[in-house]
Amino acid sequence: MKLGVIVFFVILILGSCLDMNNFQFKLVNLAYLLDLPSLVIVLVPTIFFAIGAYSWETYAKTWSVPFGDPENCDQPELVEVSKCLNTMGNMTVVMGIVGTFIGVILTLNYIQLGEDLAPAIAIAVVTLFYGFLFKALCMFASSKVEKYIK
Repeated sequence: MKLGVIVFFVILILGSCLDMNNFQFKLVNLAYLLDLPSLVIVLVPTIFFAIGAYSWETYAKTWSVPFGDPENCDQPELVEVSKCLNTMGNMTVVMGIVGTFIGVILTLNYIQLGEDLAPAIAIAVVTLFYGFLFKALCMFASSKVEKYIK
């Protein structure tokens, strides 16, 4: 699990740093993937949805069980954690799509006002990227928890 997540992020970072025009690695390109409004649009509703759909206790276990020791948990707890992780993964994709719609609406408004389109386009694209990125992270965590469900 941990090795898979590390390999996933290493490949993601290397792919993000690759300058396709010159076939060079530029670490500056990582800054293009950091967008706070997009991160807020994807993560905050997902966290509140998971807490509302399950509980604070289950939400806390969604991060402590996959990256800790799931062998000490009861089977019903593991099932709840797995369901919560799957729900959170699906919700991140949904919020990524919602963020893309928000970015498109902002882009259309900025076109009308004649302003810079880059921030709106960044929200439109990066929110969907974050949605799929966190979906992959939840899938990794859920697959580890499901190994311990009998």
